[in-house]
Amino acid sequence: MRSSVTRLNAVHDRVKGLDWSPTYHQTAYPRPTKYKIPKHTKDPFKHLIRQYSSMEEEKDDRMYGSIADVINRVGQPDRADRGWIETLKFMLPILTQLELGAMQGARVCMDSLDNPELKSGYMAQVMDEVRHFNQQTYLQRYWAKHWEDPEAFARAFELRDRDLPIFGPMHAFTEGLWNEDPMTIAISFQAMAETAYTNPIFIAVTELAAANADHVTPTVFLSIQSDEARHMANGYAGLAAVLSEPDNLPMLQPEVDGSFLQFSVLLNGYFGVLYDYMPTNRARSYAEIWDEWVWENFVGAYMGRLQPFGLEPPASAEFARDHSRLAGHASAVFYFGAWPLAINRFDPLGPRDFEWLEEKYPGWYSTYGKFWEQYKEASDPASGATPFGLLPGGKLPPICQVCNSPCYLPDPYEGEASFEQLDGEWYSFCSIFCQMAFQMFPEKFPRKPFYTRYDGWSLSEFIIKQGLLRADGKTLLGQPHLESDRLWTIDDIRRHDVAIENPARVYGESQNGGSAR
Repeated sequence: MRSSVTRLNAVHDRVKGLDWSPTYHQTAYPRPTKYKIPKHTKDPFKHLIRQYSSMEEEKDDRMYGSIADVINRVGQPDRADRGWIETLKFMLPILTQLELGAMQGARVCMDSLDNPELKSGYMAQVMDEVRHFNQQTYLQRYWAKHWEDPEAFARAFELRDRDLPIFGPMHAFTEGLWNEDPMTIAISFQAMAETAYTNPIFIAVTELAAANADHVTPTVFLSIQSDEARHMANGYAGLAAVLSEPDNLPMLQPEVDGSFLQFSVLLNGYFGVLYDYMPTNRARSYAEIWDEWVWENFVGAYMGRLQPFGLEPPASAEFARDHSRLAGHASAVFYFGAWPLAINRFDPLGPRDFEWLEEKYPGWYSTYGKFWEQYKEASDPASGATPFGLLPGGKLPPICQVCNSPCYLPDPYEGEASFEQLDGEWYSFCSIFCQMAFQMFPEKFPRKPFYTRYDGWSLSEFIIKQGLLRADGKTLLGQPHLESDRLWTIDDIRRHDVAIENPARVYGESQNGGSAR
């Protein structure tokens, strides 16, 4: 008699043979792909839905049960580091948006690619991403219910969709990717982003959260990461399917190079700030985390195994590695220096922080020390400091049209944006790579920086328009410190109000002899 496993495999094989294109239903948005995809490949999923549902139900029971145990036994959330929990206010909305992007991308792949084995994996991923979105939403709700300052947690989804610079890179990437070739989506999200970056996100954040006495976030994130292995398998199966047709290789290599760079410039700034600047108790630096998970495990080991099939590691890997050591510091100057546009609170750095950053990034103090030395005094509303006054030049920087990051590379004091005119409109770019991407496909990057739409507005007008005030209608949501007795209000901003200017417009006018574009 055949074993139960053998019988189950036989049933699974029969199920895969069923037609995925029912005659009674027309798929809403099937898309063609430029790649040749074989009709059958290796199945990355190898679960029937009943098995999958039982497995995920058990994981959810364990996760939510563990959270209840943490609350009762450890005394969360009172012992958690305040700076770390404030970090979650902007990190969780970013992650939920990325989960929605991954869900939408997997759905497009499932509807569009004619291969039952790949469809099986994409179908499971759609369900996984729904689960992850719900888990992270639960985490936001948990902190909204228990944290001392719940406002940004309670309004996370509303704020995420506002015109705020902290969310610009996330929107720029996910909104553009949804409209791509379905196999390009699979390569970008599954083979590049989820394989290269979910470990440095979910595993490394778990380590950092635990170091700051947050025992709830690790419970959720480790449960999420247990699903990501399947998404990595989807990415590998997609690459294997594409590589099985030799004619695909000339198109595949540029996709790998470009998508790896896109996700690197998106995530390096976010997580460089998160790991190196926000928590009180740091673990490893973002550069060390990046080297382990991305440089060694992904670029070296994972991509290295595909070289015999003709696929080389991303040509952008060296630039991405340099970027991982620069972007977080540049983003920190922008994010802290433009704090009235933030949704969370954060403390100024002190001598202990300076020592750690100098040790991890030799030469850090000579570039950034003056900014942080002045920051503590300027964080007090009684100081008379001007909003944005600590930013280089005392004003907001150009924002890259492609990645929506500040044009501050290699650092905010020596970095210089590149500008380009198209159809009478001026655009800014943080690097030659983003400028080249725009030159090749300008239609892929339609989203404009927030101050392009609010050029000429006063900062106080913008704050009110974007809902950056607390329930009292007076106190700012973001604060440049964690104190409770000297909070900034809209009146403090009005006393030293500044105008929001579009640097691309200003540059264009200088090129046109001062005339408007």
